[in-house]
Amino acid sequence: MRVWEKERRRRRTSQRMPCRPFLRFCYVYFSQQGFLDGWEGYYFARLHAMYELLCVANTHELRKQNRRNAEKFKAEIGKAKTGNPILFTGANEGN
Repeated sequence: MRVWEKERRRRRTSQRMPCRPFLRFCYVYFSQQGFLDGWEGYYFARLHAMYELLCVANTHELRKQNRRNAEKFKAEIGKAKTGNPILFTGANEGN
């Protein structure tokens, strides 16, 4: 297995892990020894966890929006197949 394939697999699995913000906090605070910095290390680890939470929420919202758009597109395609025309008006028509 190539190095880039291992990296891709690692990223995919890490993105699908549950409790990603908590795991990020633990990694920064314990594994990188943020606890030795006192309150600054704790605050830094919490900022990393909060950033991870926002990334997870944003990804969830984008996937949800993508599903909605796909459903609308399928519905429009279904209307076109049943005989209800979808009219497209372009700027170049009628020249």
